[in-house]
Amino acid sequence: MEEIEMLKAEGKGSGKDLIAKILDSHSALDQKTAFALAKYTLRKTKKYHRRFTVYPLDVPLLASWMLNNKDASRIMELREETLALVGSWSNVHYTPSPSEVGVDDSGHVGQGRWLMVDETGGLLVAAAAEKLGILHMTHGKEQRP
Repeated sequence: MEEIEMLKAEGKGSGKDLIAKILDSHSALDQKTAFALAKYTLRKTKKYHRRFTVYPLDVPLLASWMLNNKDASRIMELREETLALVGSWSNVHYTPSPSEVGVDDSGHVGQGRWLMVDETGGLLVAAAAEKLGILHMTHGKEQRP
């Protein structure tokens, strides 16, 4: 058990290594039935094998998280509909793909220039980039959402 705590403290051992150590150190493992062994292994896997799922982060989700969980004054308390309204007022719109608009020699996408003054930690710029289709670029053909 001390070895397991050392592996957890070091952070070098993966969850599979920890589970293998636990199964090796179990004295009555050979006396367990197949069902009990599977149940024991599953329980240890759930406890020691950490997994997480990465979800894509878009601007409305970030804005709602900042409003509810973080300091809302950092983003000037802008809600999702306010960001959409600012995008509408500034005439920011979606361009289907860079190949249709063209990429110039300097690597700029599109044929326009935009100047934004942002005191929201980049939230307005991210909203504009998302509406322009340059925030989440894909490498294949994409359909308009």
